[in-house]
Amino acid sequence: MLKEYYDNNIINNMKQSFILLEEINTGDDNEINYKIIFINNYFENTFNIKKNEIINNIFKPNNSSQYSIINKIIDEITNNNLENNIIIDYLNNWYILKGFQPDINFKAIIICDIKEYDETKHNLKVQNDKLKILNEIISTANKTNDYDKFLELCLSSTAKLLDFECSAIHFYDKETNEITLQKSYNYSDELINLVSKLDISNSPFKIVYENANPYL
Repeated sequence: MLKEYYDNNIINNMKQSFILLEEINTGDDNEINYKIIFINNYFENTFNIKKNEIINNIFKPNNSSQYSIINKIIDEITNNNLENNIIIDYLNNWYILKGFQPDINFKAIIICDIKEYDETKHNLKVQNDKLKILNEIISTANKTNDYDKFLELCLSSTAKLLDFECSAIHFYDKETNEITLQKSYNYSDELINLVSKLDISNSPFKIVYENANPYL
């Protein structure tokens, strides 16, 4: 049965709300009601609805109950195409409903918090950007055996991938507390002279070289 299929660790522990509905034809002008077959743990915690309270309950579209989020979901999927992303406002939070039909007379809905959805997209983009940089560095290493040329290619390709105008490599000697410029890309002569040696006791440089986390 579908309930047993979805009632597993993957669906139950996913970090998005999930609800499985069964369409019930009342025979009254083909009116469709919805029976709650399953909700996952995240749905329970997000909307403060317990499974044992809600499973097997039947809801009518365009009706109200104490479970207002379920009424809202059912109203939206009744009035909109399930294949399209549906955006809803609930208690001053915005959610995206992503639906599909796992079987005849069943509807499965994933409810994504838009903030979390945007954060996930952002994190994926950051990880993808990092992979692009690493791939470019590996590709660059295969293009030349010359160390200086390798550094130049790494700096230029990394700057372009990050949409930076210029970039540089500095060496930090912890014994002398000196930071010296090793290689630069697109630096002017004036800037090279200005940053050829940096003082670690200067607050901005101390934060970067001693406390900042590496990007890769």
